[in-house]
Amino acid sequence: MEENLSKTLSAFSIVFFIILAISLFFMLYDKNIETMNIVNVNLSNRGAVYQTKSNQMAADIVSGAVITGSIKNGLETDILVDGMSVNKSTSPDIFDFSVIDNDAMYSSEYIFNKLGEITLVKYLKR
Repeated sequence: MEENLSKTLSAFSIVFFIILAISLFFMLYDKNIETMNIVNVNLSNRGAVYQTKSNQMAADIVSGAVITGSIKNGLETDILVDGMSVNKSTSPDIFDFSVIDNDAMYSSEYIFNKLGEITLVKYLKR
């Protein structure tokens, strides 16, 4: 009798697990279709692919502190700060840094020669 009970319990548990597996498959299949539809809708949306932080400065805007630092570290090209010319050979020891407002923002414009080398950088206070 124990043998028959054991076989019966084994058969019922096998049937139970098969029914459970089939039910779980169909439940997850429905969720999979729903998820794929959401992904397809979001992929076909023509929104922004990449968005930057709005508080970042543009590439052509620098602070006065950057200009001061570049003069102190030695210039690679001549620069023009608000109409005042600074040669690349200018010594930082004799330069009057009071003409540059370290807290202000400056727009920069690069002047190139025919070979594509930078010959002058113009900084204008914004």
